Amino acid sequence: MFPFASHEKYGYNLDYCAPFLARAGALAIKYGHRLTTHPGQYTQLGSPKPAVVEASRRELAYHCQMLDLMGMGPDSVMIVHVSLDNAFLSSIIYFIA
Repeated sequence: MFPFASHEKYGYNLDYCAPFLARAGALAIKYGHRLTTHPGQYTQLGSPKPAVVEASRRELAYHCQMLDLMGMGPDSVMIVHVSLDNAFLSSIIYFIA
C-alpha cells in the first residue's frame, strides 16, 4: 500500500496519513471486518544474511504501524511464513547447544 515505506534509505513513517488510516480502520470495525496483511515474499526472518533480516524487520514494523494506526487490535494479524535452510538451522542448533 505504501511503496518504499520500509526502504533502508528512502523509507518513511506513516504518521502523515494517520487520520486516513484511522478512518479506514473505523469502517472495517463498523462493518465487522478483520483485516490482515501479508508482507512480501522477500520478508525472510530466517535468512542467514543480516541485511535481509534487518529489511524484514523494517517491513514487519511498517505493517504493524499501519495496523496500529488503523486501530485494528490483536485480531488483525500479519501472515508471515518462516523457513530455515538446513545449514542455517544446524548453525543455530550448534550455537544454542
